[in-house]
Amino acid sequence: MSGSDTGRRRRWTDDEKVRIVEESHRAGVTLAKVARRHEISRSMLYDWRYRHKLGLLGCPAPFVR
Repeated sequence: MSGSDTGRRRRWTDDEKVRIVEESHRAGVTLAKVARRHEISRSMLYDWRYRHKLGLLGCPAPFVR
């Protein structure tokens, strides 16, 4: 994204998140490089990896009253 973008947040599909997480697990690839390539923060990628590990990636958030 360039500085002239509208500032809107990118919405990633569950399939895209899983693909990016799987890419981050490849041998010889650093998490930082994958995050940069997809223009996401490392912390977001860490969160996606953690949620994927728990089987929660793509699941709706639990209802909280």
